[in-house]
Amino acid sequence: MHQHDRLYQKRFCALRKKRENIRMQRNKLYAHNDEQRILSNENLTDRHPILYPDVQEMIDFALDCTGLILGVLTDVNHATQYSNIDDWEGTLMLTRLGLKYQEYDIQQREKAFEAEMQRRLGGNDNGELQ
Repeated sequence: MHQHDRLYQKRFCALRKKRENIRMQRNKLYAHNDEQRILSNENLTDRHPILYPDVQEMIDFALDCTGLILGVLTDVNHATQYSNIDDWEGTLMLTRLGLKYQEYDIQQREKAFEAEMQRRLGGNDNGELQ
């Protein structure tokens, strides 16, 4: 568990600047937007930008942490993403190929079964009994 702690701590520390930007905008722009703030020439959104990818990264981190905590508490860990999601088209292509092979294999087995039945029953190649 200690190795996970270090990884999450490292990720958390890497988000420090983004957390600070959100905190500054929240405190100065949204929560305490008073006359002094309005009259100042300071542009908080330029000095402390919050971009969509930053917010998405922080949400993903929060979800990862929540999943880890739930896994520790319940001893159940569910995958949040498929490991081969980038190869989905290849996976589908191989699945289709496997289905075609399965159909061909079934046809060959049916032919072999019919031939064996004809042989056992004494039929000829035309399917007629002798």
